[in-house]
Amino acid sequence: KKRTGIIIVIILLLIFLLGINGTLLAMRIGPEDTAAPDCQMLQEAYVAQRTVIKIQTRQIGQVLQILQSEILVSYRLAKGQDLLEDGKYDEAVQIYKEVLETDTKNVEAYQGLVQATEFQAILEKRASSHREIQQKQHDRYNNTHCACRQQDHSHVTPPHL
Repeated sequence: KKRTGIIIVIILLLIFLLGINGTLLAMRIGPEDTAAPDCQMLQEAYVAQRTVIKIQTRQIGQVLQILQSEILVSYRLAKGQDLLEDGKYDEAVQIYKEVLETDTKNVEAYQGLVQATEFQAILEKRASSHREIQQKQHDRYNNTHCACRQQDHSHVTPPHL
């Protein structure tokens, strides 16, 4: 949707700029001039046209930079989503932060960043719970076996071989 809108804006901008170019040329050599245009008038029209072309080229360059930036943002957002789906939350967080450095109002980047950090928190909580359970099992095992070893077995006579 966003890309289509940008392309439409570019097309309208080009049409607008070409219209300005034609208008300037018509102002220089209009239909009201019944005499054949002299060299001076043609040269002025040529200079005006070149000026308009330079302005248009600069504007088109700016539009292309914006498009390039938008395409890069779209690529990074897709990469961040892929990383989220692959469970690579640290990398996804980094990608979304990069997007937000260039486009601070990008809602998709904020949503992705929130998802990635929430998943990180859930994983950390699970890992912490898992470590606690392992520690409790380890402590219980040690307490059971250590208590058994510390009991006095002197009253038991060892078997004779």
